[in-house]
Parts: sequence; C-alpha cells; structure tokens
Amino acid sequence: MQEEPYFVLCILYLVYYIQYTKYRIQTMPHRFFNFFLNLLFPQECLYCHREIDRSYPLCQKCEESIPLFSSWKAPSSIKYLSALGAASSYQNPILQKTIHYFKYRGITSLQFPLSQLLIKFIEQNNYLSFFAKKDIYVIPIPLSKRKLRQRGFNQAELLAQSVALYFHWNYSPNLLQRIKNNPPQAQLKNKEERKNNVKGIFCFPSSTQTLKGKIIVLIDDVFTTGATMEEAARVLKKTRAKKIIGLVLAK
Repeated sequence: MQEEPYFVLCILYLVYYIQYTKYRIQTMPHRFFNFFLNLLFPQECLYCHREIDRSYPLCQKCEESIPLFSSWKAPSSIKYLSALGAASSYQNPILQKTIHYFKYRGITSLQFPLSQLLIKFIEQNNYLSFFAKKDIYVIPIPLSKRKLRQRGFNQAELLAQSVALYFHWNYSPNLLQRIKNNPPQAQLKNKEERKNNVKGIFCFPSSTQTLKGKIIVLIDDVFTTGATMEEAARVLKKTRAKKIIGLVLAK
C-alpha cells in the first residue's frame, strides 16, 4: 500500500513530461510523434488549461489578455541607455507564467508569442522607425557559459533573433560577451548587491566590427533593477555607438 503514492507520482510526472515534450520537439522527423502525443494527451494552455490546438501552450484568449505598454521611457537611473522599452508588466500573471515556462522549463516554442509581444510593441511605438535599418544592431544579453550549458539555450538570443529577422535589422550576438560566471541576479534582492554582482561580467571583443554611429538594441527578457542592462550598456558605450536602447518583455 505504501508504494501506491509513489506510483501515482511517477505517473503524474510522466504525463507532465510527455505533455510538454511536444513543445520542445519542433523538427520535421518528430511531427508524427507529436501527432500521436496529441491524440493521447490533448494540448492545453499553460495558464487557463483550456484545450488548444496550437504549436505552443498558450491559448489565443490568454495571449490577447496581455496588455502592451504605450511608450518608450527615458530611464534616468541608467545613464548609458537612451531609451528603455518594456512590452508589458511583469505583474501580469499570464505573462509572468509564460516567461517562467519559457525560461526555466525549456518550452522554447513560447519564443513565438513572446517575440510577437516585442514586435507589436515596436510597431505601435514607432521610436525605432526613425533610424535606418542598416544602422540598427540587435544584441541579446549573453548568458554565462555555465548557465547556457544548464539551460541549453539563451532566452534573450531567441527573442533577439525573432525581432531582428522580422524588422530586417542586423543580428549580432557575438558583439557582447560574458566573461564571468556570476551568481544569479534572482537570488539577490538588494539593488546595490545586484549592481556589484554584475560588475565586470561583460566585454566587447576588440577584434569585432566598429559600432561607431550605430544604434544598438539591447534585448533581455525581464528588467528588474536594471543592473544587468546597465552594465551591458556601459561596456557597449565604449564602442562609440550613437544610441543604446534597451528592450525587454516585462518590467
């Protein structure tokens, strides 16, 4: 009798694993596998749990319930940024859970709806349309090598790829490199601790192209105290770029 709870937990874990495996597997050879998974375990929305038939686990109603911010901001607390754009608020429970599943549970298919939020925000707030496309360089905030090995992907890179491809901007993931494995910012609540934690973690390789007079769009998923974005912008400012603009999903 004592083995029953353990057996039930194993079954529940198996169902959960299979349910979200289909969102990780996106290549052609696995489409038939996904078809049979969908027959056995119908897809559901990660937030409202409504049954859906989409390539990612977020229903249309929940996706459309994430409101967009109306404008870019001039962040007085970060002197190296010309402007900061946040697509929406991290207080929105749907967006918060979607980012969590994307970032920590490896549901990379959520790249599509999340990058669409950034794209819609940019289109509705035409600040970036004043610059020539050839002069805009999209740079994702890089992960440490250790965290990249653990997670298997950089969420900022996936978002940056989608945005750059959509607007035909330059995508330049190697123009900013992370050179230190610092402790996760999420473990630190104090603003000063976060600022000290990211000091000296980035570098701009001297062998790369010049960015003098260019527009840099620095992309990350979440803006909390801004310590990581500020340190990245500080390093990139040395390239003599015309403007450094921050862009995140949520603030």
